[in-house]
Amino acid sequence: MSIALQAGDLVDQKYKIVRFIGKGAWASVYEGINARIGRRVAIKVLSEEAIQKPGVMDRFEREAQAATRIDSPHVVHVFDLGVLGDGRPYIVMELLEGENLGHQIQTRGSVSEARAIFYTIQALRGLAEAHAAGVTHR
Repeated sequence: MSIALQAGDLVDQKYKIVRFIGKGAWASVYEGINARIGRRVAIKVLSEEAIQKPGVMDRFEREAQAATRIDSPHVVHVFDLGVLGDGRPYIVMELLEGENLGHQIQTRGSVSEARAIFYTIQALRGLAEAHAAGVTHR
């Protein structure tokens, strides 16, 4: 069984875990810092359950490779890809500051029409840039 990363853990001899950020259906995300150059990063680690499913590890690696082909302020930048000692793959990417839209709506209520249009345009720009780079989002 895989063990959750803890603050202070060193990943691949170069990424020091700062804190746990959150968990999705297939992966956990941590804030880290590149111990060599001091860059703050996000580290997405696939769960043990996810790597048991056929094709998931390959898809995870393709996700990282595809993201590196997109140079856009609307798409997160990927810096590195690796595998933990227990076999779980991880992606190191740009650490974004902010608030998730779902949380924002829960705490402040619905967003204005103008704000919704602004968010939609930003997302569509990212998708357009991905498609231009040959990446199709599912």
